[in-house]
Amino acid sequence: EKFWKPFGEILTDIERTGIFIDREYLREQAKVAEKDKEAKVAGFRKWAEKLCPDGIYMNTRSGPQKRHLLFSSKRVVITSEQPVTNSK
Repeated sequence: EKFWKPFGEILTDIERTGIFIDREYLREQAKVAEKDKEAKVAGFRKWAEKLCPDGIYMNTRSGPQKRHLLFSSKRVVITSEQPVTNSK
């Protein structure tokens, strides 16, 4: 009992007293995470460009664009000479 408490009791203690958060460290880590995310997105876009010439411009937060890139059986390259149609 000295070192073991039920989980629910621990949670209610935390809710009552709160927990310490080092806000400065958290800000620093947020900056590091943002830089890391930007590097990963750039790497993904370079990889996507190998599959599709305009992959470098894709919206990496778009589910439909990612699905089309990864799972579509059609590889469509649109040039300025080709008209754009809305066919499925």
